[in-house]
Amino acid sequence: MSRSTIVTRGLTLFCALCALGASQTWGSGVRLASLGGETRLLLDTTNLFTYPALAIEFPHVAVELFDDWAGVAYPLSPGHTVGVFFNRPTERLDRLSDYLSQTGSAQFRQLEPRPWIDLVYARSLTDGLIFGFGGRFDYDVADTDREASSSTASLRFGVRLGEGLAEGTGRGLDAAVGVHVQRLEDTSAASLTTRETDGEGFDLELRGRVPLGGSILLPFVSYEKSSFALAPVRRDFQSVLAGLGANIEPAPGVLAVAGVFASYTRLEEESAGLPGSEETALSAPVVVVASETQVGSMLFRLGMRHESTLTKRQLAGTTPVRKFDSSLQIELGLGLEFGPVLLDGLLEKDFLRDGPHVIGGSRHGGGIFSRISLVYRFPS
Repeated sequence: MSRSTIVTRGLTLFCALCALGASQTWGSGVRLASLGGETRLLLDTTNLFTYPALAIEFPHVAVELFDDWAGVAYPLSPGHTVGVFFNRPTERLDRLSDYLSQTGSAQFRQLEPRPWIDLVYARSLTDGLIFGFGGRFDYDVADTDREASSSTASLRFGVRLGEGLAEGTGRGLDAAVGVHVQRLEDTSAASLTTRETDGEGFDLELRGRVPLGGSILLPFVSYEKSSFALAPVRRDFQSVLAGLGANIEPAPGVLAVAGVFASYTRLEEESAGLPGSEETALSAPVVVVASETQVGSMLFRLGMRHESTLTKRQLAGTTPVRKFDSSLQIELGLGLEFGPVLLDGLLEKDFLRDGPHVIGGSRHGGGIFSRISLVYRFPS
């Protein structure tokens, strides 16, 4: 099937869904994946890991069954919310794992930093000001004849200015700044210990909420910088993300999500005795179009994400190598709402083609859903 045919059929289905009918501002990792995969384009529970002050807007219990993480954001009072989440994976942790696999001793290269705990606290100071705090810790250690370890600690501070999502127009600003510190330790064959405690980074997040008619616009910008350095490889990473999203409710029971943004990343690497390298990637434009429609207790979701990426890699003293890639990702999701409980599933694509593989399985694992989330919403 050609790409143009897929796009045409997807847009037709999207328009059909938009004609049906409401969306919740509550969600899950699975809902995020089925609506384009970018949390800054949505107003739901996944926001609190980026903007911790929003924890007060979304008290809930979340269980990601196939991704094996869970946690709770509990409302202590109308103005206080505290949260704890265990084993939640992140892209930042994936980048650290990739770095560890390329430097240090053989034992050090086998380390896989494990996500351990996320802590969130939000407090309402005034009607238009909420303060939020977040913390995270990841860790792994291998201790046989020689010790190797990796740990990461992160702190986030955030504020929410303006009206809440359930108040008035919802106009406001979400902001957060994060600080990240890595501690790496390795022992060589000569029993010499190498420590690196100044591996560090920070990130900045800003997002506006601008009501416009029956929709809300979400302009956002994000910046991140980090570095790791344990002999013999040093790596520096920078990322910039900026764009505009919109949440539109064309009819009761229908949410349309649209967004266009661009991202730029730069990765510099230096290794003893080898020429340095630099790799940059520009993705522009990244276009997300998604829909969520509620019919009774069922929520039907369709999300499409298209991005074009130009990658350039250059070793010191050589000619740069450029590569262009374009991708289109389409996801279908299904939610089942039972009062305060929401069960979300990301539909298995093989199931859409030839049904569930109950006995033989499929190349993607079989079954109806490839991922499942369970969310309980505390009463407001």
